[in-house]
Amino acid sequence: MTGLNRTPAEGETCGSARGVEPAENSQGLFRSGTAANILMTSGFTGTLFVMSLYLQDGRGLGALAAGLSIFPEAVGVAVRSAGTFSASVA
Repeated sequence: MTGLNRTPAEGETCGSARGVEPAENSQGLFRSGTAANILMTSGFTGTLFVMSLYLQDGRGLGALAAGLSIFPEAVGVAVRSAGTFSASVA
C-alpha cells in the first residue's frame, strides 16, 4: 500500500532515506533562511533609503524627484519577487 496514510513497516522510518525525521532538521533550515531573508531585506531597504538621501542632499533633487528616480528599482524588484513566488507556488 502506498500513499500518505501508510504506516511504516518494521524497521522503516517515516523520514528521509537517512533515517532523519523531517521535523528534526526543518527548524534549523527555517532559522537560517529567515536570517538570510532579514539580512537581504535590510540591505535592500537601507540602500533605497541611503540613495534617496544622497539624491536629495548630494544631488539637490527634491523628495518627489528622488522618489521617482528610485521607483523603477522598486518596481523591478517587485516584478522579480512575484515571478519567483509564482514559480515556487506552481
